[in-house]
Amino acid sequence: MDTSSCNPKSPFVKLEDNGKASILNYNLPQQTTYNSVSYVGLKIAKELFKKEQYTQTQSTYWTAIDEIKQLNTQGIKEAIKTDNNLIQNFAILDKNIKLQATELSAITKTTLLNKLQQTKAFAPELIQLQAVRNDGAKIAEVKSVLPTVNIKDVVKAEFIDDDLIAQKLSKGLMPVAVERFSKKPEVLYIPKPKEANPTLSMVLHLKMASYLGDYGAGQTVKTFSLLPGEKTTITVRSYQHDETKKEQSQNVLDSYSESSADDLQNTVEKETQFTTGSSKEETTSKTGGWNAGGSIGLNLGFLSIGGGGGGQGSNTEGSTFNSSVQTQVSNLVGSVSHHVSKADSMRQIEVNSESSSLRINENEETIVRELVNINKSRVLNFVFRQLLQEYFSLTYLHDVSFVYYNGFPESKRTVKLAQLPELLREILVDENAVNQVKNQVYSYLCSIYNYEGVPSSFIEKVEEKLGNCINPEIPAQTTYYVRKRKGLTQMYNDKSVDGIILDVTHRVMRTPSLIVDALLGQGEALDCYNQNLQSAAVLGAQLNNENIELQNSIAGNEIKHASARFDMETQQWEQEKQRIEQAMSIIDKIDNATEKAKLYKKIFTDCCDVPQSGGCGCNSNPEEKM
Repeated sequence: MDTSSCNPKSPFVKLEDNGKASILNYNLPQQTTYNSVSYVGLKIAKELFKKEQYTQTQSTYWTAIDEIKQLNTQGIKEAIKTDNNLIQNFAILDKNIKLQATELSAITKTTLLNKLQQTKAFAPELIQLQAVRNDGAKIAEVKSVLPTVNIKDVVKAEFIDDDLIAQKLSKGLMPVAVERFSKKPEVLYIPKPKEANPTLSMVLHLKMASYLGDYGAGQTVKTFSLLPGEKTTITVRSYQHDETKKEQSQNVLDSYSESSADDLQNTVEKETQFTTGSSKEETTSKTGGWNAGGSIGLNLGFLSIGGGGGGQGSNTEGSTFNSSVQTQVSNLVGSVSHHVSKADSMRQIEVNSESSSLRINENEETIVRELVNINKSRVLNFVFRQLLQEYFSLTYLHDVSFVYYNGFPESKRTVKLAQLPELLREILVDENAVNQVKNQVYSYLCSIYNYEGVPSSFIEKVEEKLGNCINPEIPAQTTYYVRKRKGLTQMYNDKSVDGIILDVTHRVMRTPSLIVDALLGQGEALDCYNQNLQSAAVLGAQLNNENIELQNSIAGNEIKHASARFDMETQQWEQEKQRIEQAMSIIDKIDNATEKAKLYKKIFTDCCDVPQSGGCGCNSNPEEKM
């Protein structure tokens, strides 16, 4: 008797024919896109600026600061409350104050009370709260004063630290509100410039779009075996079930949150300061600290390029511009990779098959399952592997704008590409200087190297003829302007973006999901005698199944024959019914009632009332009947 197994003896770690982990690729369209900006300072000769741009020494804002810093701390705090203009870009703070005040207006008093604890405002209420926080009855008294508290003031106290701002103003520093990548506001403090320093910066608006790539099995998390007939209980604990690990494992690719956004921005700021030598305060002081025409996202810092302001240019000017861009793009890509790698390191999944007591935190959950090996002679092995998700990110140049600033708030200007000539005429001495700087900028934007090292033009010249449809005799005027190249798109992996792709990076992230493969052991745990007993048992079961199938077959045939007879009788009945219906139809067409009765009797009786020679259903002549 053949005692070989009915299962092929495959290698233990083999999951498919080629020994590779299964990979799925559905080319899903899901993507996440984040904005960032790169400030590139154009080096323009001092003599090209109008005299007032670098000789300015007076400023309405800095004059107000000089007056306020003479006050004591309380006087400065009162000034902050009455004059929002002391904080540059106060609208950013005001937006968040209004937003959170709207959210707080619908919450419970207890939540508002907790909000009070987190701020330094409302000292009398907080002192009373600290004194009685363990006394439930007196806490109710503290809650009773909450209706008199202005919710907006509570939120404002959270965003605006009057004491800190007063301290900085007393030192002559300018508070500038900026919006972080996480959408949270932040206040930077900029010193008064010693002299006017005119700076024209090209603002490169970048986007990083991340798409889903392959999806498949990754590293082995756990393996264990069950002996024949053995059963066990396993627990699976994901990093998402632990609140601390969950927060640490979040990243901007697949689990954007306020904490992950802040972590990425902190990483970018450290990398930018290390590479460019400019802190975020220094970048703000050179660019005016404003948003350059919209929500900028991540700030990649400030880099200056050479060129001396001349339009003639040397062979190093274009490469210097492109190297500056690539430096800041590399900072962004490297920071994102570091941020993602740090989050990925926290994405551990635990599979526990040990026999021990399990202690679970209040905010932690586990999945519990029972596994049984129903085989009688083979070990059953389980392999748990964590599933991985690939992301590929495209960083591309989406738009360009320009910022001018000389250190005094009144000088701030920001324009789009088409308005650059007007800005240059406002700050430069003459049209020759305007053409020099303008052509310098155009030469940079006409040769931007993409991720493959191929130069591409970001801009194009558009000519328009403006004719007079009312007075056609007036000659048409031809004008031109420069804009982003219409229809500018580049593709990677069938994904199209509306700009020049500067970098492509593939990243693989661990997910909270597991894939389990059950592999049957190759060794038999039974000797020949027990194998033969099992074979006999299998044969008996097969014979029993065959007997049941035979009985079912016989019963089925009987049912089939009975069904056939029923179908035949039904067919005969239908034919008789059709014949009678046809006869009745013919009779109904006869007008003579006597004739109708005779015909009706011929159809529904055996004999006629009067002996007939023919045409009746029977014959009353006995001889003929014989």
